[in-house]
Amino acid sequence: MKWTRGFRRVHQSEFRVLNVAHLQLLSERAKQAKFSAVGRTNWVKRQEPNIESVLIHVFGTQGPGVYRCIATLIMARKEVRYFTLDVSHADFIDLPVLTRSRLADIGGELLRAARHVPVEC
Repeated sequence: MKWTRGFRRVHQSEFRVLNVAHLQLLSERAKQAKFSAVGRTNWVKRQEPNIESVLIHVFGTQGPGVYRCIATLIMARKEVRYFTLDVSHADFIDLPVLTRSRLADIGGELLRAARHVPVEC
């Protein structure tokens, strides 16, 4: 993975929030720019009714002006799906930051939805 001098580590710890339509728009922009990580537009389109939340955070850089991001989707049954998506710095900066309070709420929801592993006999 290449790291550019302009990479701000602060973005690695920030989760940004977006809706499904904006996620699809970023995927289309990635395709048009010929980025290598372009999301999963067909899968997202099929799963849209089951998607409750979409979060994105920086994983690294893909090149000048491009972040390699992880898009995390929280599904209706509190299952989590994720994939990579290359996003321009400008597009990433424009996304609203997920508040720590909302992040804690999401974490709590996911922990409460965790499945118990039965005792082995």
